[in-house]
Amino acid sequence: MAEPEKIKHDSVDLQTETKQHIEEAAIATDKEHQLTLRKALKAYPKAIAWSVLLSTAVVMEGYDTILIGSFLASTSFINTFHNTGSAADDTLTITAPWQSAVANGAYIGEILGLAATGILCDRFGNKAVMFGATVLMIAFIFISFFGETLALQLAGQILCGIPWGAYQTITTVYASEVLPVALRGEQQYRRDGTDFGRGADWKVGYLTSYVNLCWVIGQFIASGVLVGVENRTDVWGWKYTNAPS
Repeated sequence: MAEPEKIKHDSVDLQTETKQHIEEAAIATDKEHQLTLRKALKAYPKAIAWSVLLSTAVVMEGYDTILIGSFLASTSFINTFHNTGSAADDTLTITAPWQSAVANGAYIGEILGLAATGILCDRFGNKAVMFGATVLMIAFIFISFFGETLALQLAGQILCGIPWGAYQTITTVYASEVLPVALRGEQQYRRDGTDFGRGADWKVGYLTSYVNLCWVIGQFIASGVLVGVENRTDVWGWKYTNAPS
């Protein structure tokens, strides 16, 4: 076969293959949109289990992020980290710049984590990055637990913020990538599949909403733990709350 004819033949084959892929994708999308909740639960048990497991990490994030703001008003925390005032006249306190730094340090780490997670997930995959973030979280929490200076607490918050940023990204993205429309997010479409708008069905994103639920569960647990240690004035008043992390 002459070279020009071969190129033309290959081009036709490529166009035919591409058209076939597009048609198959359209059929798969249409079937996915018609999938009911019950059928989706039966068809994707492993994907659901992985999504629930990964999303549960957000419980820890919801727990940890509410703690530091509460610490700043805690007698135990102030007794350990005060940098102004006197115990004699009960004026021990933490200066405003340090309060702002410690309270917002985690956001610095979260920005770094959010920025890095997309690049790392593209290269290593969601599960590997999630595993790495959890290992880092285990290591970094020791800084917050054992650090008894404001500088160490700030460093701990920034470093812990990095895996927290990863948790925010991976959980919702993973649920969106591996689950069908019936489970992953709110989707509006006509019964005949032709068009958005009036007469459409609504499908609630059960597992993407579960991520938000995990965040609230973590904050709820943190509130209970804080109530349990509110009367402690020693160093364990704030260390106990870091221990479950």
